[in-house]
Amino acid sequence: IEFMDINTFNGMDGNWALCAEWIKADLLLNVNKWKPAYLLADLWKDYITAFKVWEAYKNSAVHILIKTRRWGKADQILEWDSSENEDVELSVIFPMYNVEKYLSQCLDSILTQTYKNLEIILVDDGSTDKSGSICDSYKKKDPRIVVIHKENGGLSDARNAGVAICKGDFISFVDSDDYLSPYFYEILMGVAQKRNCDIVALKSGTDFWDGEDKPVLAKDKDEFAVRYLNSHEILERMLYQEIATGAPFKIYKKATFDNVYFPVGYLYEDVATTYKPFFNAQECAIVEADIYAYRKRRDSIIRQSFSPKKMICLDIFDQLVNDKQLNEAGLQRAAKSRVYAMTYSVFLQVPESDKR
Repeated sequence: IEFMDINTFNGMDGNWALCAEWIKADLLLNVNKWKPAYLLADLWKDYITAFKVWEAYKNSAVHILIKTRRWGKADQILEWDSSENEDVELSVIFPMYNVEKYLSQCLDSILTQTYKNLEIILVDDGSTDKSGSICDSYKKKDPRIVVIHKENGGLSDARNAGVAICKGDFISFVDSDDYLSPYFYEILMGVAQKRNCDIVALKSGTDFWDGEDKPVLAKDKDEFAVRYLNSHEILERMLYQEIATGAPFKIYKKATFDNVYFPVGYLYEDVATTYKPFFNAQECAIVEADIYAYRKRRDSIIRQSFSPKKMICLDIFDQLVNDKQLNEAGLQRAAKSRVYAMTYSVFLQVPESDKR
């Protein structure tokens, strides 16, 4: 082992490891030109996150382990290996925050899928309950699982973190309080592979209120109907809410998410985002089947009483109505229909004394 001053070191030949202790992230970003094969780093929490460091080194490193130190809180760990799941076909991105009550049911429904070629990315978005430790225990059970522990940044930030590291040809999002039929991915991937679809959308989930009897999902892989459409047709149907808007009800070719990101800090992030991948798609399909159980919780932010945060719906309204691609595709009317429905639902929550 040779110890060197990072300020005077200029790299070396061959495979070597950069081990940096108690370092600021911006300094690591400045020296990524050395292209180490291995990066092991202890960082202090900073405005530059471990994910930005990972993005800077991922193309040259084969293994990255970054520990972020936080005063008075548990360390956050990001670990990544370029050799894992190289041939994975589908990445399941599973963001969570304080859902220990529901987590095992959802994870078990993913691990028992009849379609096995999965990468399962669990993104612990700074949970303060036992969600993070539950994730770590599941990782020990199944080598397909990747766990990210990160500072709380919201659902969009957690999804983006999963997309950033996923390796699958397709990607899928699952909400951590829902659960799946064991045939969910076998059906959707089979439909996609039959006609080389870029996006396959479930018409809707099988919804139920938390605390009610849980719905029984399809017990046979042939219990579904399918209709193949081009991306314009299926997008129009989604904007008119003939099929669900939510990200979890679909599988996407990863390429359709090129330069597509969920907006951090937004409510109604699916309305603001899920139309965009269709502009990177051609062949698509709609599947009708009872294969995704969607749990409705009365304590969810969307269903709680009005708050000023919900006024973000007006920004999303402007975004869709003025979106150049939607307008050029002749979908402005459909876009208006979708955002009118969203903003009207928010308006109904505004106290009568505040309505004008």
